[in-house]
Amino acid sequence: MNQRLDKWLWVARFFKTRSLAQQAILSHKVRVNAQIVKPAYNIKINDFIEIAQKNCMQQIKVLAFHAQRQKASLAQLLYEETSQSIQEREKAQQIQQLTKEPA
Repeated sequence: MNQRLDKWLWVARFFKTRSLAQQAILSHKVRVNAQIVKPAYNIKINDFIEIAQKNCMQQIKVLAFHAQRQKASLAQLLYEETSQSIQEREKAQQIQQLTKEPA
């Protein structure tokens, strides 16, 4: 089974709208298996997706598909984040907490 990349990113709740997912893909902030792809690219189970968001790179593995957007708890069952990605994201959050923006 396959699903369009932009739709999957929206269903998995990485982006609030499909058009935001499309914009991120077209601006090369999203890669599938380390390749630049188009929004209509059909992803498959076990594909690795890299998403550049909020000063860090998330690396996730596709586990499942769903036709419609669901609750966040159900959306998390569609993918698995790599341990390296989790560490990088936590490190970026710590840095952000330590550095305050000037008033």
